[in-house]
Amino acid sequence: MTSLSQINRLFCLTLSLTLSMTNCSKPPEVTEPILPRKPSSEPVAPNNQPAPSRITGSVSQDTPPVSVVTPQEPAPSAKPTHDIAEHRPPVIADCDTSFNVTDDSSVFLPENKVFVTRVMSPCISLTGQRGHKKHSGWMAMGFPCTGGEGRIDWKGTNHARPKMVSFLMETSCPMAPQDLNRIKSEAWKTAKIPEAAPLIAFNPFVIQYWEVPGSEDADASLTVELRSGPSLEGEWTKFVKGKPLKVFLVGRENAWVPGNKMYGIEGEIVFASKNRFTFKVSSARQLAATELDTVKKRCESLRPERACSQVF
Repeated sequence: MTSLSQINRLFCLTLSLTLSMTNCSKPPEVTEPILPRKPSSEPVAPNNQPAPSRITGSVSQDTPPVSVVTPQEPAPSAKPTHDIAEHRPPVIADCDTSFNVTDDSSVFLPENKVFVTRVMSPCISLTGQRGHKKHSGWMAMGFPCTGGEGRIDWKGTNHARPKMVSFLMETSCPMAPQDLNRIKSEAWKTAKIPEAAPLIAFNPFVIQYWEVPGSEDADASLTVELRSGPSLEGEWTKFVKGKPLKVFLVGRENAWVPGNKMYGIEGEIVFASKNRFTFKVSSARQLAATELDTVKKRCESLRPERACSQVF
């Protein structure tokens, strides 16, 4: 008689044989063949190293990023050609050093009451002196209404007692002298500009700020005006009877010239007829920085406020 332990052993043997036959009858799994990888343009990290970044080529946060862009030196800042020409004039053989005019200052011709404002073609001589090319052209500035009559506008119904008077010193108003040879002759005597050098431009002065001395009338504008009661009752009455109106004018040359040259003009507006006047220059000078600052402060003290920042 078979024991219980033998029966259990026989059952386990039978079960084990059945499982073995089942695994042998199962077909082997078919796996896809391993194809060679296509070469990649991306860098491959060595074993046990983190892969580089796709964008900057840097590795993990533990490693500082390294830029793959080749550094380039910054391009030198470009300078305007006119600045280079002004500060580095060419060295030439026919550089005339006799001109008594510099780029920074103008020369006043007192006989004709005009300024020599610029001589063209600056240069350096072979000996290292600054000058201008021989027979270079030059520019001058005159004053409107010194060679002809300007227009007077007055508002109101009574010419003897107007509400406001405007003296229009327009740039189209004739300038003295009308004979330009007089300017060239004095330019030779005062500024040593050869008479063979051509006067290429005779530009007008343009008002940007004005004052009537002894009066509260002043403004940052192009037109001299009488507005206050004392001026209209006093100065205007004297003016139409023949007494000139004294004025102080500040402005620039009506042309592009290097630098920021401003001029102070003391002069008189002279009665010519009911609606016409002429202008007479008493003295003129190029204003220094300290003088400009003084005039600017007077402009800024006016009330209501004027557009002084657009002038100075």
